[in-house]
Amino acid sequence: MFQMLGVLKCVGAAPSIRGHDIRDLLGMSDHGAAFDLAEHVIDQSLQAGLQVINDISRSGQDIRHLHKGVTELLREVLLIKAGAFKLNDLMEEQRGRMQSMVAKTSIAQLTKVLRIFTKVELEAHAFSALPFEIALAETVLNDDSAELSERRQTSKIQDVPGPSSEIALASDG
Repeated sequence: MFQMLGVLKCVGAAPSIRGHDIRDLLGMSDHGAAFDLAEHVIDQSLQAGLQVINDISRSGQDIRHLHKGVTELLREVLLIKAGAFKLNDLMEEQRGRMQSMVAKTSIAQLTKVLRIFTKVELEAHAFSALPFEIALAETVLNDDSAELSERRQTSKIQDVPGPSSEIALASDG
């Protein structure tokens, strides 16, 4: 595979080979971005999570690797939370971030997130981050709170007098 990169560079097909090109070729993910996104999912930070996905997508990296990496990380957090996986099995730098994620989340939240993320089909959308972004939004938004917020907005709109009600009041008097 590395010979292929060398050949492409020699013939001018690949003017500059970057680290993410090699990771994509080997099917590897950017672990830093996967950790960042996993933390944003657990913190329920939609804006920050979408930014990570967008940065990876705009850099030309295959979004499927990020999806796979974050799903595996969240699976490990679930296993640690359930007592089926030991933090000692991780490298020291990963251990601290994983401990923080384990402390901030619940098995119910992880189950919900993993259920949604495993349903994402990126094969047909290799260069579109949209299915992954929608899945992230679904994990962050609580159905009950979104429904309640929508009802509140609808009731506010109905309660606010509009121009037509002011005209009706003026013509009555």
